Amino acid sequence: MTKDYGLKRAWQVHAKTNIELDAVCYRSILIHSSGETKYYATMQFPEKLEALSIQLPRFSKFKEIDAKGFAVERVESDVGETISIVRKSSGNSDIFHKICLDLLELLNTFHEKITDTYILNRIHSWVQFMDKSRLSMSKSAELGLYGEVAIVRTLLESGVPGKDILQAWVGPERGLHDFVFPKIEIEVKTTAKESSSCKISSLDQLDNSSNSNLFLSLVKLVESPDGLILPDYVEDTKKLFGSNEDKLSFEAKLMLVGFHSNLNKEFETQYSISGAFNYLVDDEFPRLTPAKVPIAITHVSYDVNLEDTKQNSELYDQIRDMIWN
Repeated sequence: MTKDYGLKRAWQVHAKTNIELDAVCYRSILIHSSGETKYYATMQFPEKLEALSIQLPRFSKFKEIDAKGFAVERVESDVGETISIVRKSSGNSDIFHKICLDLLELLNTFHEKITDTYILNRIHSWVQFMDKSRLSMSKSAELGLYGEVAIVRTLLESGVPGKDILQAWVGPERGLHDFVFPKIEIEVKTTAKESSSCKISSLDQLDNSSNSNLFLSLVKLVESPDGLILPDYVEDTKKLFGSNEDKLSFEAKLMLVGFHSNLNKEFETQYSISGAFNYLVDDEFPRLTPAKVPIAITHVSYDVNLEDTKQNSELYDQIRDMIWN
């Protein structure tokens, strides 16, 4: 369970305070500190809007942010100048509370090493998350994310540095292919069916004209009482990263697709990975590309059966060796 740091209790104390003012003002209670960095449970009066205020030795990169459900402002309060994340009157209180707890965990993770860059990057991740306008995922999106995280995990276990994996993982950013390494690209497909078929959603998805080392990775899942729901699988994978910076970057990637383990509570299906198969997309690979269809055809969606297609069992070793050499 995520530590609250007395945040809700402090907000409740503020809420009982009667301040009759025409102008906006802020009242703050210190709830967490490390070195010169201080976190305050703050309330904006007279509207009584909850806020989390942060004091750092410097906030050189700060720009005000107007996000869905909250705003980030430079505030002068009773404790001096702070950067404050303030709930909007239209913002959901429970979600805002979880956002604040997540930011508090940053200080708990980095202590005196916390910087404005870490904090602002995390805030921007929350801005992107809230822009998704939904707190649930479709089943196909759940399976797709499970498969991509499975590839992240396999690459980590194969000795590929976490920083390189995260830089290459562009699926959450809606890249054409899910992983783009300097010389190798990977398109990930995930299925919960027994067959070795997968759906290709565009002519460009398996077009290797710009990179002859394009691979398709098929991740096969099976429902199992011994398996893990997506949030648990994500949490297990996060533990494999060696640095806190990489763990934050991993979480930021997930938030780009609208996933955060503290907010996505609808996952119930436990999955185990029954297999992961890699295929080089070459001239013999069954596919449609812009060069193989009449120019008047601009979009296709089709299923491809990979049962008789030659597999590549050395892909992850190739990526590791490419990076280390």
